[in-house]
Amino acid sequence: MEEQLEELLVSCDEYISVQLEKQLHNISREIKPIAVKEYTFSPMSVYNEMHDLYTMTNHEEFDDLMNQIVEENSFLEKYQPLLIELAINALDHGNKYDPNKTLSISIAEGQKGWIMSIKDDGEGFDFKETLKNGFFTHEGCGLRKLKEKCSENPLSFSYQEQGRQINVYTL
Repeated sequence: MEEQLEELLVSCDEYISVQLEKQLHNISREIKPIAVKEYTFSPMSVYNEMHDLYTMTNHEEFDDLMNQIVEENSFLEKYQPLLIELAINALDHGNKYDPNKTLSISIAEGQKGWIMSIKDDGEGFDFKETLKNGFFTHEGCGLRKLKEKCSENPLSFSYQEQGRQINVYTL
């Protein structure tokens, strides 16, 4: 019974993932992309055995990349704090600052809007569950900020790849 339930949940997750990919594809067509720019970042990190975690050491390089992205995509200027928050969350919670994992950022500018996709190489997470369970804790803080920012602006967001990729877009 447990195996059947797990198989059902996996197939539901795959179905949802396919539906989200179709939705993102439709949004991509709707904004009528003019240019797509790709950026990657891998942290230089020091491993702390006592705490069993990595600590990033190339903060300046990260800051430079965030500034470069906004300079090359001026329409993102007012969203720079959001871009930084999402990128740091992906590095911290997704990749855990592992120097062997990469952060990928894609910016698609279109005639009718834009899409910013941020992807990590982590294990992913259930964003709905995190948001629901972490409402009064530190967990889910980044998601709450994202929902707030999207409600203040004409922005929407979706997750793909079991929470390893977030897409923020406007039409």
